[in-house]
Amino acid sequence: MRWRSTLHRSKWGRDKEIANALSLLTNTQKKTLKLKYIDNLAFKEIAVIMNVSQQAVSKNHKLAINKLRNLLQEK
Repeated sequence: MRWRSTLHRSKWGRDKEIANALSLLTNTQKKTLKLKYIDNLAFKEIAVIMNVSQQAVSKNHKLAINKLRNLLQEK
């Protein structure tokens, strides 16, 4: 029973780290990730929705992923 409590606290702590890292992204980066991973859209579809080029979507995606990776590796 004790290990469950530790696991729950550990998971909750990581969830908070992820939420904090996501909050540091720009609104454009957050929207790009939401459309890509929640709505399962391709970069081409995201570009149409956001009224930007497919290259801009790709760049925003790459910047967002790299920023998250860097922020979460620091912990």
